[in-house]
Amino acid sequence: AAELIEQGWCREVYAESALGGPIEANSPDAIAWCTWGAIGRAAAEIGTPYEPAEQAMEHVIGVIGTVDIGLWNDEPGRTADEGAAALRAAADCCEEEQGP
Repeated sequence: AAELIEQGWCREVYAESALGGPIEANSPDAIAWCTWGAIGRAAAEIGTPYEPAEQAMEHVIGVIGTVDIGLWNDEPGRTADEGAAALRAAADCCEEEQGP
């Protein structure tokens, strides 16, 4: 998910097309994602089962400090770098939890 945000980031919609309009996060025409949209797209791409996806979401919420990922993403001053960093930190927590 962090890699998607590094490719392109947006606010107030799950994803954007090259024309700048809203588009489904899983669309092949999506070129930018909000934090929530990137999570959904990444989970769909790797076929994450429900339980690991739920655990990953708990880690994201823990890292950003709120259950409202969309509101957090859309906060004035929020940057793509912050979104990607939060997702990487959550992924690190998941990896630590799974162990070697």
